[in-house]
Amino acid sequence: MKRKWFATGIILLFVGTIIIPSMAQKINETDASTFDGKPDLTITGVIGEYYLDGATLKCIVKNIGTAPSADNSLQGYGYWFFGLVKVLETYNYGGPMGPGETENIRFGCPFPYFGIIRVRCYISTITPEEDYDNNRFTHSYFLVNQEFLWGFKELPW
Repeated sequence: MKRKWFATGIILLFVGTIIIPSMAQKINETDASTFDGKPDLTITGVIGEYYLDGATLKCIVKNIGTAPSADNSLQGYGYWFFGLVKVLETYNYGGPMGPGETENIRFGCPFPYFGIIRVRCYISTITPEEDYDNNRFTHSYFLVNQEFLWGFKELPW
């Protein structure tokens, strides 16, 4: 009689520790929050352009997310002398951007200026994004802005 209870106990122990937990696992189910599309604004670069009214720098902003953004807000800063002297500070607000859309957002240019400028930008939206880690952009450029004498060159760092 003891052997019978012992064998039954081992079988129940086996069933309770191996078979039942494996049946309770979620297999190949995705998180329901991934079905909701979200925007993801990122800055891919900075370009410089000269117009009749003067020079300007533009951030190239792209929505790499799966949903449109309600708006966008760009903060741009320019630093000179190893990042110690701020020579440019701007805030721009824009409209919605659909998935995959690219927009060039003007953020000004220091005048008069000659030398290396370290540009730091931050893009954001009021809509929750997929990834906030790619909203910052920092790069160095050689900039000349002396009225009609204009030059803009991306540096390797």
